[in-house]
Amino acid sequence: MTAPSTKDQLKDDRTGYKDALVNNAHAPAQYQPRNAQQVKYFHSLSTSAQKIGRDAIVNLHELAYMIPGLVWSITTFPDLIVCLGLTQLLQFASANTDAVLSYDTTFCLGDFYLSFLVLSCSFFVERPVMPVAFVLHERKFDTVHHVFFQHFLTKCTHMKNACVVTDGEAGIVKAVQAVMPEWKLATCWNHIIRDVEFWLKKHAARSEDISVYKNQIRELLACETEVLLQRKSSMFQEHWSAAVIDYYQNHLRGRIDRAYTAYLLQCGLDGAGITTNSSESMNAMLKHFQVH
Repeated sequence: MTAPSTKDQLKDDRTGYKDALVNNAHAPAQYQPRNAQQVKYFHSLSTSAQKIGRDAIVNLHELAYMIPGLVWSITTFPDLIVCLGLTQLLQFASANTDAVLSYDTTFCLGDFYLSFLVLSCSFFVERPVMPVAFVLHERKFDTVHHVFFQHFLTKCTHMKNACVVTDGEAGIVKAVQAVMPEWKLATCWNHIIRDVEFWLKKHAARSEDISVYKNQIRELLACETEVLLQRKSSMFQEHWSAAVIDYYQNHLRGRIDRAYTAYLLQCGLDGAGITTNSSESMNAMLKHFQVH
């Protein structure tokens, strides 16, 4: 019968059959492995003890303990919010005090949303992007982003002058402004144009009118001074319908103020435009891994 101390030794998956024989060559029979199958059996016991079960909430806590530093917090009531990120990536991000980040929410990964913060590594020629931190959540509430950025701030205390690009979602904008008021916010041009088109179609605008409105919004985004922006917006509104003017004043103006060329140049960004393409590329990669 194999001794208990030998069984414990065999549970270490780094110990092979030959290693066990060599280590216990001069010991009595009960301190030696019987054969390779016995070693494989104890390895399987060790592996099965670490396997994650089917309960999703238990799985999350298992990951939190198995990978130290990965999971920052798990909130299950009233809604699920899980904030996480790798320590090494956060340390790298913290070293970039003037970092350009992109924050977006991914859909269709499962019965949850995944919002993530992506760092643009502009100091490399290829300008790769790197995911820095994630928040997994059940609902698209403002509080989700607020909680996430509060946790992120405690991890990256030195990142004071960052610029974060978003799709302009009100909840995200409010969270960044509340938690990191010193951060610069920029709004994606693609989302602005897309939202304008969607709103116009929803209100039964003709295709030729949609084309005109979209071109005029692009002109506003391309303004190189604040004075030019104000002048053009006033000129265009003289010909807009009352409904479009109301939409612009209440929903578009703030987003354009955080996206037009002069503002982007003040933030140290490319004045030719800004998008959340880096986040969307990460989105596509995550879905690719999910399929395969």
